[in-house]
Amino acid sequence: MFAHSRLLILGWISLLASIAEADIIRFEARYFARSTFDFRASHRGNVVGVLRPGVTARILKYGTLPSGNLGAKVRVTGGELAGREVWIYYGSKEKPERHLKIVRSTESKDPLECTECKTTNQVEEKISEAKAIVDKVAGGTGSSVSLVEWGSSRRTDDFNRITANALRKYGRHLLHSSPKDIADYCPAFHSMDEDQRIGFWSQLISGMVNFESNYVPTAREKVVGRRASDKVTGRMKIGEGLMQLAYSDELNWKRILPAGVCDFNWNADSKLPLRDERRTIQNPEKNLTCGIGILNRLVEKGDRISGKTSRGWIGGAAYWAVLRKPKTKNRISRMTRSYCERASGPAAQTLAGGTR
Repeated sequence: MFAHSRLLILGWISLLASIAEADIIRFEARYFARSTFDFRASHRGNVVGVLRPGVTARILKYGTLPSGNLGAKVRVTGGELAGREVWIYYGSKEKPERHLKIVRSTESKDPLECTECKTTNQVEEKISEAKAIVDKVAGGTGSSVSLVEWGSSRRTDDFNRITANALRKYGRHLLHSSPKDIADYCPAFHSMDEDQRIGFWSQLISGMVNFESNYVPTAREKVVGRRASDKVTGRMKIGEGLMQLAYSDELNWKRILPAGVCDFNWNADSKLPLRDERRTIQNPEKNLTCGIGILNRLVEKGDRISGKTSRGWIGGAAYWAVLRKPKTKNRISRMTRSYCERASGPAAQTLAGGTR
């Protein structure tokens, strides 16, 4: 490669600091993970798995096909292929920002390879392309919270924002104390800063929401049990919204939680369709805020995320069955442990505001 081209490559690397090796991205669509830089569908054995929406990875290098479309080699940091280095094909070079979302930028230690650049003009074109990508895509939160996965929901950023705000306001015990079973969910919790702890609790709540409502804000399901009558509606108790709460929760927790945490309005909601985010209980912000307030109080009281004594369930399990059942509890634990490894491990070298 030309000496001048190499100098320009170095400049390109600096421009692409936010999409170089030390960067973490999140997939917003479904991708085939391939073992080689060969994207032919007929290439036997090339596809080694699927990277689903919400999975995170780190960019290693780029490559361009004769068609002009782009591919990238990544090290997967979340999901079933965590730890694998694979190639992905992500479409037209004009609009890569539609395919990959930068969620955290760090300083690049290793050179970014340009496998197709052989002339000065080609490198200059790459620099222009890099500027466009940085200008359009570098809109990540720069926070550990941005590593939290909410399944394939396209509202991940909204849910992360809502959850983080609610934790700061009504989850202070969760952030500043360590329940006795915290190691089952996040062995590194004790050494985490507040930003990372917000991310941990957000991931745990996301895991709960996965099994409670499948990330659907308007989900509704009958509550079965001795207390299956709702004192507010006068009807059978229905779990609603992301965290499957009930109108009676506002009444039950009114004297325990700060005013306005569970801000539901049955009289207004009863005039709206049964599944409608305009209903206060199905509004994601109101539902998550109330759920976090309840979880904060239950974990504080029981000193457990999930536990059982001779008197019954304690911690979050006192309310949510998904923290009682071994199958769902274990899957939630795997989700939070994976988050903690991503947030506190070697891959997480730099966060917003400084270096760890």
